[in-house]
Amino acid sequence: MTLPTDNSSIGKRIVELDFPKTAIIAMIKRNGNFLTPKGATVLEPLDTLIVLSENEEGIDLVHESLNLNNNKT
Repeated sequence: MTLPTDNSSIGKRIVELDFPKTAIIAMIKRNGNFLTPKGATVLEPLDTLIVLSENEEGIDLVHESLNLNNNKT
């Protein structure tokens, strides 16, 4: 999932997101580098989040928490 530059999650720490308990951000690709995220990691424009979830519903909830409802990538 890539965060658009105007996404409301930009500038927030991961711990501040209303992320479902059934999903995790396993890795973030930023500027060609891969980061292991922590709760204090601040999301930046065009970050690509590698998300793992127990089920499809979890992915749907992730899209909602990141305000990506119309962009299931």
